[in-house]
Amino acid sequence: MSRCHGWCFTTFKTEPEPVFDERVFSYLVFGRETCPTSGRRHLQGFVWFVDRKRFASAKKIFPDCHLEASKGSPQQAADYCKKDGDFQEYGRLPDSQHKSNAFAAVLAAAEEDVDAIKRDYPGLYLRYKKNILSSVAFRTRELENSCGVWICGPPRCGKDAGVRRLGDVYSKPLNKWWDGYRDEEFVLVSDIEPSHSAWLGYYLKIWSDRYPFQAEIKGASILIRPVKIFCTSNFRLEEVFSGQILDALQARFNIFDRYDNTVKRRQESAPNWSVFDQLLKEEDGLAEMTFTENVPVPSTAVINVPVPSTAVINVPVPSTAVVNVPVPSTAVINVPVLSTSEEYIPATSMNDSYSSSEQFQKKKKTRRN
Repeated sequence: MSRCHGWCFTTFKTEPEPVFDERVFSYLVFGRETCPTSGRRHLQGFVWFVDRKRFASAKKIFPDCHLEASKGSPQQAADYCKKDGDFQEYGRLPDSQHKSNAFAAVLAAAEEDVDAIKRDYPGLYLRYKKNILSSVAFRTRELENSCGVWICGPPRCGKDAGVRRLGDVYSKPLNKWWDGYRDEEFVLVSDIEPSHSAWLGYYLKIWSDRYPFQAEIKGASILIRPVKIFCTSNFRLEEVFSGQILDALQARFNIFDRYDNTVKRRQESAPNWSVFDQLLKEEDGLAEMTFTENVPVPSTAVINVPVPSTAVINVPVPSTAVVNVPVPSTAVINVPVLSTSEEYIPATSMNDSYSSSEQFQKKKKTRRN
């Protein structure tokens, strides 16, 4: 039989009556009744143990009683024992919704202090750890850029101490687990060595990217997005990682080298969305999708700009660009063009404009003569 807190008992041994022990019971009630057919006196009771008990354990405490696990709510059991009005009651009647109320309190506390839950509700924490941690409000916003910072240098040069001066820092163990993370803005991973490269590179790529990620904890996972991931090491990044992993990390990490006091910015590059979009359009069900990414235009692009009749448009055009601009008759378009273009270059002042016009008229008269 499974363990339970609430037990109903019946006994014809009315003396001595049960004694309330707050170390064992949180609630005890029993009513003094008389059997209507036999006239025998008996006690009808209900007890709520501090700890859940099996039948054998409960029987040791009430050896002369008939025992059954309570099937109704604590309130129903207590009311039945008190129905004749002659009863004795001790302790506090447990709430029939005590489990759900306790769990609601745990979820509310999770937003402030998970460690307090482990201390005050260890049983609920172990049983519902995944649900409790999922209710914690972690920041999950997408960052504008990658967020890795690699600090390398000799021992005792202040790499870790410099990061900890930021204040809100989570010192992450050198493994894949994030147990103990409490939504700190900054994460510190210390003392990375070449021997860690076989497994660590994969995780650093995910942790240092701009997007939220599922952080693994024992028995569950949480969606988080720290603002910065600081990694400290006695080795330069290229001394720990190589190949495509190194390329990916160099695109995600700013590198602060304390050996020669240099700073190397992360080598981010814009993706070629046009090729990717073309691939997606070849996929079934994606041909009608509209992609909203901003696509940078190379210098040799062909640009089609529809112009309304009253528009004034300034279009900077590189020297090798080909521009097709459909223009209504009333449109005014200012198109600055680099000097290497063969297009007409407008005058830069009123005098230049007058001089150019006068020279044009003289050439026109010469041709007529």
